[in-house]
Amino acid sequence: MPRAKSDQISTLRVELGVKEREIADSMLAAYGFNRVAGPIVDLMKDVSGMIVLGGLLAIVYPKIILPTGEAPSMEEVVESIGGGILESIKDRELESIEKQQEFAQQQNQVFINLIGTIFERGRGIF
Repeated sequence: MPRAKSDQISTLRVELGVKEREIADSMLAAYGFNRVAGPIVDLMKDVSGMIVLGGLLAIVYPKIILPTGEAPSMEEVVESIGGGILESIKDRELESIEKQQEFAQQQNQVFINLIGTIFERGRGIF
């Protein structure tokens, strides 16, 4: 049986409160994270996937040296990635400390030169 045409149009509006919006936001964030994390976890289950991941991480952490044997184990790959990341971070920290020390030495030299200039110009005054 066909439906009769409606002679009235009604608008229904649903408003969410603060708590409901927070819940919806967290659900959307979890859904988005799962869409990204799922394939990454699947890739990490395989040794060849870990080697690909290690190669990509080597762009950011240049100290990563992946094993080159015929059939590297998952442990070897994970250890080389973890060790490479730690070494890269330590190198960056050392570079940062060296740059800070160099900057401090430059500032000290500028200060010494300034004091020397002040005393040289002040000799004629006193």
